[in-house]
Amino acid sequence: MAKQRPWIKDAVRMMESRAYTSAELSEILMRSHRNGPDSRQVTLILKRDKRFRLVAETTASSLLRNSSHTLPVFGLAGASYQLGHPFMAIGGNPSD
Repeated sequence: MAKQRPWIKDAVRMMESRAYTSAELSEILMRSHRNGPDSRQVTLILKRDKRFRLVAETTASSLLRNSSHTLPVFGLAGASYQLGHPFMAIGGNPSD
């Protein structure tokens, strides 16, 4: 039996308006779910789920350059997004 992940429905709803980095998603979902995912869990789960796609990668900078790292930006598979932060959705609902 597949493991239940109730936060995925919220992620789908959120991504209708914009794409999010794994860290942003984790932070938002931790506030609303008792056992919300950390950013690593978000990345691993959304990479495998066909409803989502990798939109871009962005750099999380820090004061120490050697601590900077890239973060994946995820969006819905059927949606288009701007390639710059805040990665807003382009166009409207396809059923309009």
